[in-house]
Amino acid sequence: MNDRLVIDDDDNGRKYIGEALEKIRAADTPEKREKDLQNIHEGHRARMREKFFKEGIKRFAPHEVVEFLLFFTVKRVNTNETAHQLLQRFGSLSGLFDASKESLLEAGCSENTAALFKAIPQCFPLYFGSRNDSLIYDSPKKLIALFAHEYPGNNSVEEFRLACFNPQLKLIGNTVHTINKGGPNTTEADMRKLIYTVVHTETNSIAVSHNHPHTSATPSTSDISATRYMSQTLRAFGVRLLDHIIVGENDVLSMRQHGVFSIFE
Repeated sequence: MNDRLVIDDDDNGRKYIGEALEKIRAADTPEKREKDLQNIHEGHRARMREKFFKEGIKRFAPHEVVEFLLFFTVKRVNTNETAHQLLQRFGSLSGLFDASKESLLEAGCSENTAALFKAIPQCFPLYFGSRNDSLIYDSPKKLIALFAHEYPGNNSVEEFRLACFNPQLKLIGNTVHTINKGGPNTTEADMRKLIYTVVHTETNSIAVSHNHPHTSATPSTSDISATRYMSQTLRAFGVRLLDHIIVGENDVLSMRQHGVFSIFE
């Protein structure tokens, strides 16, 4: 579970809409009722857009993120309940965005909505890849920045990732590789897949990362042991492990900067 407190003004929004709907029901004509309904939804959407531009989407509760995205494909309809229903059905934002087109259509989404949801996660590597073209990853700070965005706030399982660099320490292929996914509290570094990726990338410098979804980024004893093993194994292939970045629930840590690498180098 995500222990962070999210301030959710959804109750206030529902109260506002409920009061407004009562006034509309007393309207004289169907045409006036329809117009007033449109005004309510347009006003709510305007407030959501203002909140987005002012505070960013990180300040949105999960259902608000879905509701906001639905504004672009569903016109003049209250999308709040739809957002709640979709999250209840798919369990989380990642579950929604990772759902198949068929599952989304079965849940009542239009093809446009399904395409939008599917496009969201696929845009991230393209966006960050285009930013990383000319970056030289020669410090823990830059490696932290590289890996920090790889783990969305709603991520509920541990994942292990790998970045490969050329001799100038530029990211090869503008790609961070997912080596494997684990459970809520543990993941393992699949050394066979890691070595395979390293060999086929023809790199001699890498950095790795994993996340702690529900705790701090402080490395555990097993984190340190696994990093030592990786460093020694990679050295036999002529590959240097630059760093191991841990992304916690509310913090990010470089194991090299933390002094861990001095134990075994």
